[in-house]
Amino acid sequence: MTDQTPYDSPAPGSGPPAPRPASFDQPAPPSQPYSQGQAQAPGGYPQPGYAPGPSQPAYPPPGYGPPPAYGPPAYGPPPPGYPGYPVQPPLNTYAILGLILAIFVLPPLGIYFGTKAQQQIAVTGERGVELAKAAVVVGWVLSILFAVLFLIWCAFAVSIFSGLFGAAALSN
Repeated sequence: MTDQTPYDSPAPGSGPPAPRPASFDQPAPPSQPYSQGQAQAPGGYPQPGYAPGPSQPAYPPPGYGPPPAYGPPAYGPPPPGYPGYPVQPPLNTYAILGLILAIFVLPPLGIYFGTKAQQQIAVTGERGVELAKAAVVVGWVLSILFAVLFLIWCAFAVSIFSGLFGAAALSN
């Protein structure tokens, strides 16, 4: 059996195959004549990006060679029975709360939660000793600072009110 295309094969039950059109067998004539060896675009201008003549190569030469071969990996898998990283104990929640409360809410609460966290960490072995100590220190520093500012505010208020009431008492 010969190679046939759908155009060549007859429909089932019909007669001999239809003749092929002449356009398949013959090349199409050029639509525009060439001038001075260059292809012309509409309007008489040369087509951009095309070199004159049919001697242009189909593909550019390759710019790079094949990729380099890879060697063996620098590090192999760990030996059998390798323990890996140890699991760390959890971080104490009271230590985190103590520091947050000491800085943002009320410093005496930070002192309380920091002290409780230190006690729990000594018993359970959790992480967070540094956070608990920081909560206690920051709690004490801010408590003392707020106490000093409160005393200064009270002294200022007494001096203002005693001045007002003292001047009112003299004017009577």
